[in-house]
Amino acid sequence: MDKGQSLIIPHLFDDTNYAYWKVCMRAFLQSLDEKVWQAMEIGWTKPKEAPADWDDAKIKVANFNSRALNALFSVVTNEVFKKISSTETAKEVWTILQTTYEGTNDIVEYVEEEEDLVESKFEKMDEQDDIHTAYAKLYKVSKKHEKLYRLATKKLSDVELEREEISTKFDEANQTIGALRFENDFLAEKTKKLEA
Repeated sequence: MDKGQSLIIPHLFDDTNYAYWKVCMRAFLQSLDEKVWQAMEIGWTKPKEAPADWDDAKIKVANFNSRALNALFSVVTNEVFKKISSTETAKEVWTILQTTYEGTNDIVEYVEEEEDLVESKFEKMDEQDDIHTAYAKLYKVSKKHEKLYRLATKKLSDVELEREEISTKFDEANQTIGALRFENDFLAEKTKKLEA
């Protein structure tokens, strides 16, 4: 980056307004380098050999992933960080966030479309309708609203349960990863002692 250039870092993501944050984050990552965004979108696979054996090309690609990961980890709250901290690739983080936070947008859009439909039916009531016809139409509209409310409530509670399940799975995965890292470090130390 040239002297004098500055970047506007996206606001801290705190479980709210994901759609807005996602657009800002994409623009930010692309402003770092288009290849940083590609590391997010396409993904990166860690080479099998030890990092010391990587050639310059592998290091360069790994650095794009690292820059994207660093940017993502830097703009989320501690609660969101807990959900993504066990990942090694930016694409994994992006996928977790999309899976976790985009589900409710579909429900909101569906409910809004249905409300518009119900309101248009209500507006079609004629002034010439007698009281019984108007009441029957109003009753149908109220039943439709009631069904819509129950459906939206059920879908939102399902999404909340899915979020809780995902959060639990991530916590379990983080614990497993921590235990595996500890065991790996322990075995590496034993191997060093045996080789010495």
